[in-house]
Amino acid sequence: MSTPSYARHRFPPAIIQHAVRLYFRFALSYRDVEDLLAERGIDASYETLPDVAALEAASQGVAFAAIGLLLVICLRGVQRATRFPSGLVVIAVTATCVGLLRWPLIPVVLVIAPLSVALAWRRV
Repeated sequence: MSTPSYARHRFPPAIIQHAVRLYFRFALSYRDVEDLLAERGIDASYETLPDVAALEAASQGVAFAAIGLLLVICLRGVQRATRFPSGLVVIAVTATCVGLLRWPLIPVVLVIAPLSVALAWRRV
């Protein structure tokens, strides 16, 4: 991975990295980071913080990692479910009720979970 360039930014790299570290480590808002930097004598507006390339790159990296993790988990679940046809039926019914019919997840799971357990029990 290449080192980010801070050529177009008004603050030195150490301050930008500190702001990014505060933002991600403590899940702060831009205004909170601005207040913490102001306590250290750094006058930075929260409107300029989203322009920091490191913030954008880090948030995109986290988003791509989350998407990849979600896909891996889904693929593993489908692979396990293909061994048992009743598992595919439960997945299809749940996806249809929640995704297409827009029913709330909790009641759907509360109804489908006992049916899924009964199908799994019958299979054993």
